[in-house]
Amino acid sequence: MQQMRRFKNKIKMKSFLIQKIEKFNSMLFTPYELKREICIRANAIKVAENYKNMKDRAPFPSVVLLVVNEICNQRCLVCDLGRREDASFYYQAHFKGRGTMSKETFKSVVDSVKRYNSEIWLLATEPLLYQHLDWAIEYASSFGVKTQLTTNGYLLPETAEKLVKLGIKGICLSIDGHTASLHDFIRGCPGAYDKAIAGLKKVMEAKKKFKKKMPYIYVNVVINQWNCDSLEKIVESLSVYDIDGIVLSHLQFLTKEIADAHTLAHKEFPVGARNIFQSDRKKLDPSILFEQLLKIKKNYSRFRINFAPDLKNIEDVKTYYFNPGKAVDGYSVCYVPWRYPHILANGDVVVNYECFSKTMGNINEQGLSSIWNGEKFRSFRRFIMSNNGASPACYRCPMIYCGYKL
Repeated sequence: MQQMRRFKNKIKMKSFLIQKIEKFNSMLFTPYELKREICIRANAIKVAENYKNMKDRAPFPSVVLLVVNEICNQRCLVCDLGRREDASFYYQAHFKGRGTMSKETFKSVVDSVKRYNSEIWLLATEPLLYQHLDWAIEYASSFGVKTQLTTNGYLLPETAEKLVKLGIKGICLSIDGHTASLHDFIRGCPGAYDKAIAGLKKVMEAKKKFKKKMPYIYVNVVINQWNCDSLEKIVESLSVYDIDGIVLSHLQFLTKEIADAHTLAHKEFPVGARNIFQSDRKKLDPSILFEQLLKIKKNYSRFRINFAPDLKNIEDVKTYYFNPGKAVDGYSVCYVPWRYPHILANGDVVVNYECFSKTMGNINEQGLSSIWNGEKFRSFRRFIMSNNGASPACYRCPMIYCGYKL
């Protein structure tokens, strides 16, 4: 009888493990990604504990985000940076006049993170225009520090093979349309789509040529008034490629009214309107958008697709686009001050380059560990906690959706 119970328990455990394995397989994690995901989630759990216990200190970040230059070769309708919108606080505060990150500054970043097994992500403005890019990837790799970058892909056909050979860990490619005409219009750059797709193919070819698993390739799609009715077509057009996932990012913006109200109440952390100068969220049809999201979830359930944020119903869609002063359910706390620092091209460390204008220190003057838990960062965390996790000015910032609902 006892042996029978043991046998049944063994069968149950085996079934349980098979289910777990199948679940991980359905998430399409490679062994490296699974290991990395566990580390990131462990960091996230620690962050949640600190926030819950009202602690203004944070574990050393598992990812450090860099702005390596202030230039772009596209003029996207949904972004103030490439369009050089001088009226944009976002552009003025964190990009204009910052120049290009020097080798010395990049070395300071690597020196600060190498003992912590942290990764470096080159996010802005257009990393493929960064004059020290090859050297930076090699330098970081020499200390075992992994790198990845986000790009519009215009220069990817010429740089793809080199990036693969250098051993970059990941490439996030921005594609906003399923046709050249749509993508190029949104990006304000003729030929942008053909370049991005050619670059994507070149990366895949180079991985096969050099028998490499990396870089992992992700595609980011920014949802806007011009492509909200063709999102399924965009996903369909991308699903034929050997990519590791797609992120559907809802439009990121901050209205003048909310920005002004925030700055009036919190003068120590001023902010301004962002990404509203060309796009008009009110021209987006929430019914059409939600229908597109449902179709993607139904027809591409086995493909790794993330929604930032994941709007569960039509009311969430309406709230997100038409009531930006209200948090979307499940996304009312910003954990970024405990998780990801941004370092600007001149070495200034900030909470986030889309966030409030407050420099926490400079990487050329002191190590990131002392800045990260220095008084300025701790003061900002206390500000966030005293406002129940976020200001209304945070509710349509991408960083509040970039982690987990902790």
